[in-house]
Amino acid sequence: WGGKKEQDDEIANENPNAVNWHDFAHTVVEQAMTKYWPKRLMVSPENPPSGSALMQETSDSDEDDYDRARKWQVAASESGGWRAELKRYLDDPASDVTKDEDTVTWWARHCTTFPTIARIALDILPIPATSVPVESLFSRTGRISTDRRSRLGSDITEWIEVLHYSWKKEIVDYARVNSAEIEELEEELHKFELILEDEVAFAEAGLDDDEECEELEWMK
Repeated sequence: WGGKKEQDDEIANENPNAVNWHDFAHTVVEQAMTKYWPKRLMVSPENPPSGSALMQETSDSDEDDYDRARKWQVAASESGGWRAELKRYLDDPASDVTKDEDTVTWWARHCTTFPTIARIALDILPIPATSVPVESLFSRTGRISTDRRSRLGSDITEWIEVLHYSWKKEIVDYARVNSAEIEELEEELHKFELILEDEVAFAEAGLDDDEECEELEWMK
């Protein structure tokens, strides 16, 4: 995850495909900002951030909600748009961030300061950090897309995966059910085996029913 220097070092070590990850990440963020800028919902036109000059009071009674929203959009664009917001975010020292900081809580506090980036964070933070579900998905897809099913196509494969996920909770694992029943039956069988062993022992000792009862009482 290096920058220009690390890229030059990789190229010097005969890696012509080295990437300047710093510039690459910056480009990805800029593309995301361009996509999310019209969708930012953290701040409404009627309630701009405190201290913001994006909205100005007007005495024109003919101005409706559309006019106010349009004025807010134009003022936001004239203030620098998403580029200004991204620059504020990159220049922010983040003095209130600690190593134990909860990212969700932090973005909740700064959703009006960085409305567009906060919207991006809202979509990214719920993504699970583990790769286990993804590996499971790949394994299941491999069992679907076999040599005999090479003409399924990406759309049908996706439908099968979605249906599997939807039906997964309703599918009965009969192997697990049968295993549980077998274990229960084996426990019951073990109890009868112990009783049979006692019966055989009493029979070999030549004890009758009364003597057997007395013997059992004595054993207790």
